[in-house]
Amino acid sequence: MLDVRSVTALVQGLSEDRLYGWTTEGLVRPTLQAGEVFYREVDVARLRLLVTLEDDLAVERETVPVVVELLDQIHGLRRALRVLGEAVGQQPEPVRADIRATVAALMGTSQPED
Repeated sequence: MLDVRSVTALVQGLSEDRLYGWTTEGLVRPTLQAGEVFYREVDVARLRLLVTLEDDLAVERETVPVVVELLDQIHGLRRALRVLGEAVGQQPEPVRADIRATVAALMGTSQPED
């Protein structure tokens, strides 16, 4: 885990003020240990994303939380689909075939996709 100084040195374009602002807004959720704030690698990745959104893509500050929330939802959905796919993959072949046929019917396709 990294402290504030380490994180600001690691993420180009990140100042302590900016970091505290995003933390206050809840866009980054650091870990608190013994009264000290620490950031994990996932926090560093999110901070890089935030800098990219604002600096490189010129997303307005007020819009950033909306974009981040949508990205979080996409990641959550991808995870849920991956887990669902694994669960389906563990079923016997006749069950998987029924699922493929049902999906094809619901999607309006004549050929089930693998």
